Amino acid sequence: MKRRLLSAFLAVMMVLTMAPVAFAADDAENTVGDTGSSESAPAKTLQQQINEAANGSTVTLDKDYTENIIIKSGQEITLDLGSNTLTNNGGDTITVELGATLTIEGNGTVDNVTHQKAALKNYGNATIKSGVTLMRS
Repeated sequence: MKRRLLSAFLAVMMVLTMAPVAFAADDAENTVGDTGSSESAPAKTLQQQINEAANGSTVTLDKDYTENIIIKSGQEITLDLGSNTLTNNGGDTITVELGATLTIEGNGTVDNVTHQKAALKNYGNATIKSGVTLMRS
């Protein structure tokens, strides 16, 4: 009887000594980042940058982009192309909604590569500064 009791006691003590290690491993895993993942966050799309921009601010292209963007009603954005190209992805390259304001500047290109779509569809107020090229290729 003493053997069984001693054996059970030792088994419980062994389990308890390992428990802090298991809890510590869980805590370390969650401190890597907000998502619990060590992978870096994906780069933002140009549309995400525009959506997050404050009114009156400038969004500058850091590379060539292939996507369709929409300047939503109430937004007032300057898009600085730099020397980069913004190419559409099946739709109109840039759409400026009614009540939105867009100024495009830089020495870059807004390119439309899709049949029956526009490089710039303007329902609001769009200004194109010198140096910008609107192109259909």
